[in-house]
Amino acid sequence: MCKTYDCMGIALAVVTVLLLAFGNFCCNYFCIFYWYFESNPDNQLLYGLPLTKLGTLAFLFFNYLCLLSLIAHWRAAWCDPGSVPKTKEAPGGMEPDRVKFCNKCELNWKPERAHHCKECGKCVYKMDHHCPWVNNCVGVKNLKFFLQFVMYTAIAAAFLVLMMLVSFFQLMTSKSKSHTQKDGYVWAFILCILAFIEGILFAFFCFELLQEQFEAIEVNQTYIDDMKELFGRPLSLTDNLTMCLGHDWKWWLIPTTPCLSVNYLEKMYTLKQIKKLKDFEEEDYDADRKLFAAEFVKSRREKRIVKILFVGFTALWFFLIRYYSQEYFEGKFTLLGLWEQMTTFSKPPIA
Repeated sequence: MCKTYDCMGIALAVVTVLLLAFGNFCCNYFCIFYWYFESNPDNQLLYGLPLTKLGTLAFLFFNYLCLLSLIAHWRAAWCDPGSVPKTKEAPGGMEPDRVKFCNKCELNWKPERAHHCKECGKCVYKMDHHCPWVNNCVGVKNLKFFLQFVMYTAIAAAFLVLMMLVSFFQLMTSKSKSHTQKDGYVWAFILCILAFIEGILFAFFCFELLQEQFEAIEVNQTYIDDMKELFGRPLSLTDNLTMCLGHDWKWWLIPTTPCLSVNYLEKMYTLKQIKKLKDFEEEDYDADRKLFAAEFVKSRREKRIVKILFVGFTALWFFLIRYYSQEYFEGKFTLLGLWEQMTTFSKPPIA
């Protein structure tokens, strides 16, 4: 997260998480577990998850999106967006008219595609904008997490709206009036209306933002570049996505550190130059591939951790958690009962 005392930015980042949690609670409690509850284990798709087959699929899909959205938001907020290496001298071989230094960063070298963020107090390479929702800049190193956060939030919000519509339809067409006579019905209905409105707003806003981001990636341009009417060198869509999301396309949708080849010596071109030039020769800042090797090792380490966590949680669910979950929904399991079992097991036998 941006290391500033921007109270408003911190508040917006916290509010974003709370809104995601609110939508998740309403969809699960008032829609999925209310309309698709199934206590009979024979009719459950997953033992320990008291839902019908359709309810189980909806639960897994929606909560998977919410989990990835929260992880991507957390990583976009706390990840370094792409701070420029601090050096008083420009790399050798650069043309004199391209060498620039930042007056706000103690006259450190400033690449062409870097921009100084006054909120974060540093130069960020390929800075797109300073996002108040994550209270951090969006740059070359956390653009992947920002795109994932926006994408998963948009899909989850659209699914939330769909589930609310299904819930309203079932409520209005139900022949039984028991639903409207339950305690807390008015508050539940109000919360569902608020969640429905939240889902619509989040879906429209995020889908629009996601479209703008992909249009910018397609032409190798950031929002800052667009304001200057400049572009990076023209590349294919696949190459541009690789520069933003990493070289391993199989992990583009998972919020792990991308394996990037960051070249701080990239040039900027006007539209006339792009149409006129045929060869776009550029120096390589990481010619010896040391920076790429460090990013590769970090990315590989995180991928291994993700695999271990996935296998571990899956095994824990099938061998332990699902049995306690089933007992809990059947009313046979309580935390006090679990504590008594643990203390009884730990007591030595009486001679």
